[in-house]
Amino acid sequence: MTTTRPPLPQALMDKMRGIEKTTRWRALAVMAVLVAIALHGFLRQDIVLGPVIARLTVEGFIENDQQRLQSLYALQEEPGNVQALIVYINSPGGTIVGGEALYKAIRTIDKSMPVVAVMGEVATSAAYMTALAARHVLAHEGTITGSIGTILQTFNVIPLLKNLGILPETFKSGPLKASPSPFETTTEPVRVATRQMIAESQTLFLQLVQARRSLETGVIETMRDGRVILGKEAARNQLVDALGGEKEARQWLADNHNISQHTPIIDIDYKDEPALGSLLVTAALQFLTQLTQGHTGVSNVHPPTMLSSQQQGLLSLWLAP
Repeated sequence: MTTTRPPLPQALMDKMRGIEKTTRWRALAVMAVLVAIALHGFLRQDIVLGPVIARLTVEGFIENDQQRLQSLYALQEEPGNVQALIVYINSPGGTIVGGEALYKAIRTIDKSMPVVAVMGEVATSAAYMTALAARHVLAHEGTITGSIGTILQTFNVIPLLKNLGILPETFKSGPLKASPSPFETTTEPVRVATRQMIAESQTLFLQLVQARRSLETGVIETMRDGRVILGKEAARNQLVDALGGEKEARQWLADNHNISQHTPIIDIDYKDEPALGSLLVTAALQFLTQLTQGHTGVSNVHPPTMLSSQQQGLLSLWLAP
């Protein structure tokens, strides 16, 4: 005897169809996340098909940028593909430590591949220090360069505070501690100690210039006062190797290292900006969240925020009027 099951209630059937549909969409969302993550990893890799020339752009205020340094050192992991490095510099300088760190990183890279520095409108102070690391340095005739030296600026706000009825008072462990300070009158011992520090930093800078450029003593003494000069004069005094831009840099690489002028150039992107892969992952996660919200307790997904910090220390900077 055959028994037949009573038909399921319509409400229960509709609920089952809804669960099946939701499950299907969740599975698609999970697949989308996995695909986006895989694509993100793919896009983050430097996919290089054949030999290339890397280009690092140094613009604005130079500071001790760890992301930039890591991107530079990563070039050593692709010695077969990356044949050379062109450093384009358009900067008035920055901190002494920022210029020194960038200089050392470029010198390390130059041991495994030729590095050419190309100066733009301005390459002074720490930016010139950066250029010194290259095997070959180019400047335009009108490039402003030089300004070899260090600067430390302070100010005195005591008269202003007195007008406001405020009298600052500082307690410290020694007479030179935390000096110079805008809240103290600069004493002669503080001036002497500060000038000594500046002079020592300048001497180190000049020694670096002499070691890399092999200049005549007269040229070093002329540049000791921190003056700026044009690229044409810099070439005449051997502060740079020649006049030119990226075209001439390619020509030098072809003539001296047999690197074709048609070799493609790829830019080193070290800035902390959301890439396409990151945006895809974020979008996929948000889509998955919308489907699962209320069931898994997952709230909105936010991309990471970018933090900024203020650099302090000795400056090697040309302050244009």
